[in-house]
Amino acid sequence: MPAALAPFPVESAAGVRLRLARPVEGRSELIDGMSSWWSAIHGYQHPVLDEAVRDQLGRMSHVMFGGLTHEPAVRLAARLVELSPEPLEHVFLADSGSVSVEVAAKMCLQYWRSLGRPRSGGC
Repeated sequence: MPAALAPFPVESAAGVRLRLARPVEGRSELIDGMSSWWSAIHGYQHPVLDEAVRDQLGRMSHVMFGGLTHEPAVRLAARLVELSPEPLEHVFLADSGSVSVEVAAKMCLQYWRSLGRPRSGGC
């Protein structure tokens, strides 16, 4: 379906401001009121976060967690378990809120199936 409005092409971002590739209604900048990821808290081009990203890219850009892991993920999981109340002792990492909801539903279904109750449970 066609969008009601064409998306605004962004060429750069700093702090809470997005610089548009071409002006829209006379504006060349917008304030990012939706923010995602770390930009909601820290803004764009935060020097500490940018340096951490550059450092990470020098080692690897991305690793899928399907049977793989890496040291920063292991440290994060250990810290999350340390901060979590008993009996929580496992961490499942997902790349977005919608994926985490999907995974939670699938884990719930798998739990009840593993108990031999495929059509019941609290899912």
